[in-house]
Amino acid sequence: MNFKSAYSFILYSLLLILTACSDSDNEQELVDLFDVASLDIIDINFPAGSTEGTISINTFFDYTLEGTKSNGVDVIPITSNTRWSVSEGAASTIDQNGRLSAGPTPDTITITAQVGSLSTSTVVNISAAKFHKVVGLNATPVSVNMCQTQQITPMGEYRTDDGTVDGVIEDPPRAVDSNAINTITWIIKNAAGDSPSQSALVVTQNNITELQAFETGDVVIQAQAISQFNNELITSADLAKILGQELELNNNLNSIKVCLESETDLSTCTLDSTDLAQNNTLSLISIGNYQAADGSNFDTNISAYSKWGTDNTSNATIALSADR
Repeated sequence: MNFKSAYSFILYSLLLILTACSDSDNEQELVDLFDVASLDIIDINFPAGSTEGTISINTFFDYTLEGTKSNGVDVIPITSNTRWSVSEGAASTIDQNGRLSAGPTPDTITITAQVGSLSTSTVVNISAAKFHKVVGLNATPVSVNMCQTQQITPMGEYRTDDGTVDGVIEDPPRAVDSNAINTITWIIKNAAGDSPSQSALVVTQNNITELQAFETGDVVIQAQAISQFNNELITSADLAKILGQELELNNNLNSIKVCLESETDLSTCTLDSTDLAQNNTLSLISIGNYQAADGSNFDTNISAYSKWGTDNTSNATIALSADR
């Protein structure tokens, strides 16, 4: 038994012995101490870029948490033993999974997350401004390799009704909220010729938007949605070329190979001399070998973003599963 395991065992045993004869405050202190020790963390924080300073009324936002290990370097996601709370008296609420449900009126609240004796907080403005249109593909430039995917955060322009036709534009733009993100229709065209493009795809599921790149090339990406401010259908400018939010479809793909789905070592797997009996099926995956920014190479499963086919459809066909 290593030191860390022994320490956790002793601490847990002490917790069991002392809770029988201690008051509730002391019990909570012991539980807090055990939670921190079991995770081996010294600090907790919201991951960089994971919070929003402003969210809309009657929407929700999911918060996540990370912890710094005792070595002061490594960071791990915190997925349990977290107590979430909001400012006392706030109309907004937060559940113990970190989902904030914004109230029906503008407010400024504080979100607090506590793991054991460690805590962190962030201030959030609950705004009455309404989503008007998409003005950015992401808060920062987007770079994605061919046959890979990257999560993006579409940025929206919000307006407050002040009795005028145009209202007051909220500054700066912010992430499109949960009420609007699933209403967006994405239009992707070839930069030359204005025809529909097969180079990329933008998909939103469960309020998470991902950009999928199938091949390299210049594309035009536009977002079309109904404005919640004036109920007009608005199509954005080319989000792939807006200054500071450019899209780059990279070709860092070195090679592609096909392997059995059961393979676990993606670097060495092959499909050589694989026999398939008549009327049987075989589960396959496609593996892409990429060059990383530091010059090293890595292998990853790219089945979901590959185009499949056979050289003899009379003898065999390919049927795509839910995960390709």
